[in-house]
Amino acid sequence: MATLTKEYFEKKFEAVDRRFDVQEAKMQKMLDGLDRDLKAFVKEQDEEIARIVNKGFEHVIKQFDVNDRVIRLETIVYKIAKAINIQI
Repeated sequence: MATLTKEYFEKKFEAVDRRFDVQEAKMQKMLDGLDRDLKAFVKEQDEEIARIVNKGFEHVIKQFDVNDRVIRLETIVYKIAKAINIQI
């Protein structure tokens, strides 16, 4: 039976360590790519949310402008109705 020595195990595990180092490097490269892609996606989504919010506020502001216009028109209608003595 062969004698198992420290050198024998070191030699065998050295090859295993190299394979793990190669796999670890591949995984790290893949994770770096995924991290970069995820950050880009999040940035795009943040910009899209900002656009949606801005459009929403534009809509609200436009709606308030319409409300002011309606109030002015109602005032005019009431003045006209009062001038011609009509109940509204």
